[in-house]
Amino acid sequence: MLLNKPLPDPNHKKAPAASSGESSSSGSSHAATTAPATVKPTPSATPSFANSDDMLRWLYADLTRISQVASADLHEEGLVAAAGGTLAMDVDRVSTNAYFGSVMGTLRARSTNTNIPDLAVPFCGVWRFDDRGRLAEHWENVSADQDKVARWFDEARQ
Repeated sequence: MLLNKPLPDPNHKKAPAASSGESSSSGSSHAATTAPATVKPTPSATPSFANSDDMLRWLYADLTRISQVASADLHEEGLVAAAGGTLAMDVDRVSTNAYFGSVMGTLRARSTNTNIPDLAVPFCGVWRFDDRGRLAEHWENVSADQDKVARWFDEARQ
């Protein structure tokens, strides 16, 4: 049984709930949007969520919202910027407990170089929550040749 740690309610408006229910889910009902986005951190209020699963689903639907749910020490905007604003992470499964969360799905990005095919690789992101329930650390893994993925990010923007 997984224990979900509710995030503190800082007396701000609630963000729309992504879903309710189980600690783990699969299927496309929680897929991230694929609309391109640019990284524009905004000084907005921290939304509150029923549990950490919902927070991670909300984040992966629009990765530019990272600053709203991450500790001040976490800076993850680089991957979104490296993909030229086309990065989308389609979520298949989310699982959390009071300390960690994992998100699995497919990382997608479009190339501006017509000679380079778009990127689509399975990923698993692992997050550590701080004592306030905010994202504190992040590890991302893809099930593809790491060098090949790094080259894609270098060549796709040329």
